[in-house]
Amino acid sequence: MEGHNLRQKVIELSELGAIKQKRKFLEKASEEALRAILEKYEADQLKEVNELATETILKQTSNILCWFEIVKKRYESDLAKNLESNTLLRADIEKIVGMVTPFLPFVGLAMGGLTVGRYAVQSHITGEEGQDTNTPPQQDNDPSPQEDEPGE
Repeated sequence: MEGHNLRQKVIELSELGAIKQKRKFLEKASEEALRAILEKYEADQLKEVNELATETILKQTSNILCWFEIVKKRYESDLAKNLESNTLLRADIEKIVGMVTPFLPFVGLAMGGLTVGRYAVQSHITGEEGQDTNTPPQQDNDPSPQEDEPGE
């Protein structure tokens, strides 16, 4: 990153309160110091994301186990507490999340591709007007008596 852009980015983060250093210090700091500040900020952000993802995984695991009635109702709250307080499990999940996090943009692209693909298939099946092209058109089943055509 170019020195001026780097300095501006770090100053903006300081003004937003994301980093502790003051603007005066950042204006005089060397490019190496700015790089170190930015790297620490990004590492802290990544750690926060990993912790949040780990917390979500643990809570959802508990919910899924309870939803499928794998765990009896009376143990639901205990399960959630035990999963969240298990430091070895938490450390393992944080490690896995840390390994997966750099690939999240690719996961997003894949999910977007799947969504577009599903929409394309659904559009093909239902046709452009939203009617199913695989079923015959609806016939008028009007029970009212039809008028005889003239001449019959």
